[in-house]
Amino acid sequence: MSRTHDQFLSIVAGALADPQRARPVGAMLLTSVHGIISFENGGLLEAKKWHVTGDQLVEMIIRTATAPQ
Repeated sequence: MSRTHDQFLSIVAGALADPQRARPVGAMLLTSVHGIISFENGGLLEAKKWHVTGDQLVEMIIRTATAPQ
């Protein structure tokens, strides 16, 4: 694993109540943000249609990931 992955997982672990969840939550964050960016760049994530922006989606994902289990 690269140093940047280690740093990312350290940040994720620090934000979670259960640091053991850092890898699956980190994977969810990375893949979700990748999809959001792809949709935004492709013009498929229109705020008028979906009533949400990419930034708002990222905030929702982070809140969901860091909520107590």
